[in-house]
Amino acid sequence: MEEKLRKIYFTVVIILAILAGAAAVAFAAGFDAEKTLPDAGVHTFFGIAYWTCVVFAGIAILGMLGFALFQIIVNLKEQPKKVRGTLIGVAAFIVVFAVSYLLASGTDLPQEFLIKMETSEGLSKIIGAAAISVYIFAGGALLAAIYTEVMKKFK
Repeated sequence: MEEKLRKIYFTVVIILAILAGAAAVAFAAGFDAEKTLPDAGVHTFFGIAYWTCVVFAGIAILGMLGFALFQIIVNLKEQPKKVRGTLIGVAAFIVVFAVSYLLASGTDLPQEFLIKMETSEGLSKIIGAAAISVYIFAGGALLAAIYTEVMKKFK
């Protein structure tokens, strides 16, 4: 079963790589510098490249989540302890982010700066929550490393 999923995954990756290459070649073949303004080609290329990346990143994220959910469902009956550990880890991530979101203020920056950067207090709060989450996880990793080293000394 795992070998079939690996083959499907690599097939999808190869197909996406071929599509990305074909899009780049099609753009290069269809680009006519004489018919566009001097700067228009740059903007057109950037738009195509940007949206191609967004679409492929979205497909990759959906594929990753789909395969992960499929593995969780398949392993639920065969290896419930592994699945339980995975679900506890996901729940821990959600709880840490929720706590971080509650701790973030979103009003740390002056209103003029938010307007200049074309953002809002809500987005600033999410960014602050992400930063706090990183600090919590880094602190947890540091504590886990210290705990492991101390326990090695006592054994």
